[in-house]
Amino acid sequence: MANCTNAATAYPAKKKKYVIDGVPKTGHFSLDFTYSEVQNTYLTQGFYSRTDRFDSIYNIFSVTDLQSYIKPPSVWLNVQHDAFYSQHGLNMRRYIVSILKSVSVKYISSPEIGFLKSISKRVRGRTKLVFRFPDNFLSDPSTNQTYSSLSKNLTFIKTIASGIMVPKSYIWPVTNDNYLLPPTPFVQDAHRAGLEIYASDFANDRIIPYNYSYDPLQEYLSFISDGGFSVDGVLTDYPITASEAIGCFANLNESKADHGKPLIISHNGASGDYPDCTDLAYQNAIKDGADVIDCALQVTKDGVLICMSSINLLETTNVQRTPFSTLTSVIPEIKSTAGIYTFNLTWNNISDSSLKPKISSPLSSYYLVRNPRYTNNGKFVKFSDFLEYECCIYSEIFRS
Repeated sequence: MANCTNAATAYPAKKKKYVIDGVPKTGHFSLDFTYSEVQNTYLTQGFYSRTDRFDSIYNIFSVTDLQSYIKPPSVWLNVQHDAFYSQHGLNMRRYIVSILKSVSVKYISSPEIGFLKSISKRVRGRTKLVFRFPDNFLSDPSTNQTYSSLSKNLTFIKTIASGIMVPKSYIWPVTNDNYLLPPTPFVQDAHRAGLEIYASDFANDRIIPYNYSYDPLQEYLSFISDGGFSVDGVLTDYPITASEAIGCFANLNESKADHGKPLIISHNGASGDYPDCTDLAYQNAIKDGADVIDCALQVTKDGVLICMSSINLLETTNVQRTPFSTLTSVIPEIKSTAGIYTFNLTWNNISDSSLKPKISSPLSSYYLVRNPRYTNNGKFVKFSDFLEYECCIYSEIFRS
């Protein structure tokens, strides 16, 4: 409870150490609290990167109280540690069966085969049982089978449950440097075994693979966009984004707005994926569906107009690592610190092979970097070439 409530400050003496699923853990645990004590604690945000503005405002619900506060369309109960509670004389199965008389529970999930087996006869026909794979390949404490071996025996799981829930990386693996690998056949394997499959770990504020351009909508759509590959549900910290993705995907062309489709205007091309104002940034902005392509104009020493997001080459190129690094100067009208400016170099200098674009990282202080594989890729563009080049690309797209 220390991870998501103020129990540590409200009841400091209740701090204890337990072994849970084979791992020693120290903190405040629900089995050491009565319900009246729980009512004297408040919920807090479990992720320090998220706002604490709503901490210590809301009480903890019991399952039976939930329906008196809101009217959920359906209820999903997730029972994480049945074996642990059993060791301490608490019977989760008996509790779940008792509340089914007053609460309409549509789904019950657990990472323990033993618990699902124990409850299956009592809920059959009215509640779906879902076997939940954790985000690591340890062992199920109720059977001592590894989750790795269970993932290869989905027909066995089908004898106990109607569905499975897996971390999204089971379906779309990710490299250590945060790029997608080809999808696994896990969805197809589950459906072939007659199981529904739900993907978990979706959140807007976690680092998602660079392939999605920091767009959580694209991530959802990659899990539901193909009938043969679509999952049956997603578990998300941000339901509004999942609803938007699925709703927009299902009704993409049904807008009845009388003012037409809003324009999509690029900012330095597709600068979230490629260095600003390069041929790659502009080419991909068009491929991504931009209606209008922008060009921030700068001028070179020899009077050539170029597309460059900043007049200061230190911000947009690797100029400090080239022979041109000696051209630094302070121009107070532009910037109070030293810079190397487009008008210090000729177009031939700027198009020199030693001078490379640099991808922008406006949120680098928050450790959010953009597409590292393309940090220095692409070519600089003269304004005259930009006009000719973009017309050719649009023409080719319209022809195809």
